[in-house]
Amino acid sequence: MLSTLRIAIATLLLAGGAPALAAPPCKPAQLRLTVDGADGELNGMSHAGVALSIRNVGPDCTLAAPPLVALRDARGRPLRTRARAAPVAKALLYLGGGHRAVMVLRWIAAPVFPNSRQLQAAEVRLRFGRVSLGAPLDARLYGAAGKAVEFEQGPLRVVEGMAADL
Repeated sequence: MLSTLRIAIATLLLAGGAPALAAPPCKPAQLRLTVDGADGELNGMSHAGVALSIRNVGPDCTLAAPPLVALRDARGRPLRTRARAAPVAKALLYLGGGHRAVMVLRWIAAPVFPNSRQLQAAEVRLRFGRVSLGAPLDARLYGAAGKAVEFEQGPLRVVEGMAADL
């Protein structure tokens, strides 16, 4: 019976379950957002993309998922874009100290529309409730003229692995 309970608790920990209720919300100072081009793995067929990595350099905490994603130009102005986000099963994501969560963004990177319009993004911003994070981004997105340029927002998932030394 005790070993079954331990397995159930371990499963919840790996899945980001029960501890989310006990861990406080993440603070901006304990999170680091980085952009990874994934060595071009997300590029092809007129599309491009990046993996966004959020590392928790502080104690265990929770993030309200999914985040709102905004792209900005070189002057810091918001770009007229719309995210197509994957459905999310839970509202809180448990992020252990030293661990990270990853999300993929993909967009059309070539003028494939009649009357295509181009946007140049210089920054990506993520908002998790009151927590806001930003990182430099060099991305050229295309969309149909007169409409918001769309990008795909993959689910935010915790990456399993050893916690980094804090």
